[in-house]
Amino acid sequence: MKKIYLITFLLLATFLSKAQGVNYHYGQFRMGINAGTTFQSADIRTELGLGWGLLAEYDFMKSKYSALGFSLRGRYLRANTYGNHGKYFTDYPLSNDAINGTINDSINYTGQKLFLNNKTRAWEYSIEAQFHTHSLYQNYGVGFHLFIGAGLTNFEIYTNQLDENENMYDYSQIDYSKSELARVKDLRKLRDYSYETKVENNNMPSVVFTPTIGAGMQFRLSPYWSLMLEHKISLPQTDLFDGQTYKVEQDPSFIQDVYHYSSFGLIFYFGTKTDDEILQEETNYTPPTPPVTTPTQNNNATTTSYTQVAPKPEIIIIKQEVTPVSQGCIAIIEAQIKNIQSKNDIKFYQNNQLIAPDKYTFTSPDKFFAQINLSEGNNIFKIVAVNSQNSVVEKLINLNCSNPAITICHKNTNGTTQTLTIKQSEWPAHQAHGDTEGACPVSEPQKIKICHLGQTIIIDASNWMIHQSHGDIKGDCPEKTIEVCHQGKTIVIKESELAAHIAHGDKQGKCPDVNMITICHIPPTGNKRITMQIPESEWYLHQAHGDSKGSCPAVEPTMQICHKDPTTQQQSTIVIPTFRWQEHQAHGDTQGACPVKYIKICHKNAIKNTVETIMIPETQWPAHQAHGDYKGTCMSTVPQDIPEKQITICHTDRENGKKSTITINAKDWPAHQAHGDSKGACPRTQPNMQKITICHFDKSTGKYLTMTINATDWPAHQAHGDTKGACTTPDTPNDGNNDTGSAPPTQYRPECWEH
Repeated sequence: MKKIYLITFLLLATFLSKAQGVNYHYGQFRMGINAGTTFQSADIRTELGLGWGLLAEYDFMKSKYSALGFSLRGRYLRANTYGNHGKYFTDYPLSNDAINGTINDSINYTGQKLFLNNKTRAWEYSIEAQFHTHSLYQNYGVGFHLFIGAGLTNFEIYTNQLDENENMYDYSQIDYSKSELARVKDLRKLRDYSYETKVENNNMPSVVFTPTIGAGMQFRLSPYWSLMLEHKISLPQTDLFDGQTYKVEQDPSFIQDVYHYSSFGLIFYFGTKTDDEILQEETNYTPPTPPVTTPTQNNNATTTSYTQVAPKPEIIIIKQEVTPVSQGCIAIIEAQIKNIQSKNDIKFYQNNQLIAPDKYTFTSPDKFFAQINLSEGNNIFKIVAVNSQNSVVEKLINLNCSNPAITICHKNTNGTTQTLTIKQSEWPAHQAHGDTEGACPVSEPQKIKICHLGQTIIIDASNWMIHQSHGDIKGDCPEKTIEVCHQGKTIVIKESELAAHIAHGDKQGKCPDVNMITICHIPPTGNKRITMQIPESEWYLHQAHGDSKGSCPAVEPTMQICHKDPTTQQQSTIVIPTFRWQEHQAHGDTQGACPVKYIKICHKNAIKNTVETIMIPETQWPAHQAHGDYKGTCMSTVPQDIPEKQITICHTDRENGKKSTITINAKDWPAHQAHGDSKGACPRTQPNMQKITICHFDKSTGKYLTMTINATDWPAHQAHGDTKGACTTPDTPNDGNNDTGSAPPTQYRPECWEH
């Protein structure tokens, strides 16, 4: 980094040193090329992009004494701007038809979590009026300028909202509790930045009117070339430059989305004259013809008339000396210049470069003084004096800035020292880093240990740089390593550890290549599939269980079905993940919402103590039946002398599972039937009936009960979610009786998801 700073400083110093000459006769037409960085000020948070451009300029200011200049220039700019928003998009509807389901219904972020981004490609064509510091650039080689203009911008917008598998991004994994900057970093990791989707808005223009404004500065590198630094602001008249409109009714009518361009470039001047050509024009002149004296005679006397010629300028050098290098190597020149009127009659040159008038003084009547920095080596100064009669006199002065070499003892970065020979002007920089004048003292060379070609050797510290350049390292050589195949993976171990790995079944060398593929796996439980990598040879096993190749979608698609309860046969409308449909279809469920069936019942009104005929959905019948309602139309009168009908059933005790024959009212039979009772008396004996212990879930109490049932009854209990084996309790052991307890480990059951 220090080297970069030093190079930059030297380049700027070179530019400034070459900018000191005066050049009035530069060309009026110039062209340039530039490149730089771009960014946008729009609805979406910006990121840096790149751009480049071309310029063609014509200068209308010809006077060399003008402080300001005016020119017109044409610009072509090719730029890319980028946006990456760190906040959720909430101002629906989406104006981008490419991601709101209008163009493709499988790509629809409407109502979902969404972070916006954009890549805008822009082509700008504009005309600009430029005002610049004319005389400042001529005299010092450094100029500033302002410009304003207008033109047209043609642009296209793309967004990155699909991953490498053409699936929508799952933005729910972005942690919104983080700062916006942290969220932007997470978004960079999530996206592949392919910008695959073009922004499609039916009312979006592709070419817009664009005012421009900016400022810059120039450094003269030579009479024909200059370096230009510039910043330009473009104001395209659209709020869709980033692809998304925010609250259209609040957007200003003029400044909407804006893009910036910071650049550096080179400018070439056509028709520029060098200082030698200028000097040649100034010194090539025709001397005036001396006046002729003509005698005139008359009768009375003889008169002679003549014109007096002004004397030529005279230059007398009074003092010429050079300060030492340590004091800057400055030339001090004093002279006496006679027979001129003012400082305007003097031109002063250094190495054929015209020196600005503010670098020297002329005090009436004839005192000339200059104090100028010398370049290293020989410097030729020239004083040119011109009087009112165009008489020209030149005076040359040779001054030398010698920079003698000195010997120093230089400290290296690794702590060693070495004797160097440097220029005297470089000594202050070395002295500041702790170097000393004179040769380094001779001492026993320092020794260091290095690893050379796999062997540890000891060398002089002064030779380390050579060894380092060949790839040697300091210190002992590391132990040799080898590759082994460990548990299906290739790892690198120390050679001394090989025997231990071989003893555990590892093999020396790399593992055989295994082609891994990405699949979307259906787990035994849960409502979301899992993206995983498997060896290609195992694919047929996964395919047989319904897995598919490729990554799983970010959001699982769902579907509505009509589900039939396996116990009560009651139907209900539920929503399930689409990939679970085959399991439900196998149990008789159907796609879509369940049809609603109404039945007529005779309902007892507890408040009015009356009965009334009403229509209810069939799914509500068990609740009405439990309150004494019955199906059909209410009777006008209820005979009081007819006893209720009695029936005999085989009732199963829910606590201990024992069966007993009981007699109940006929109207109570549906409730007993729902709990598994059967009509008729229980059989007296059940020979050779196998018994099993299960963990039964009692829906009325919400508790689990350990029960012993006939093995033939197990399918009915299994359909209700019971499990084989005794229930476990946190405090007491299972004794096989009707203890309550906790359920066994949860397993996936479709009815758990459905209800």
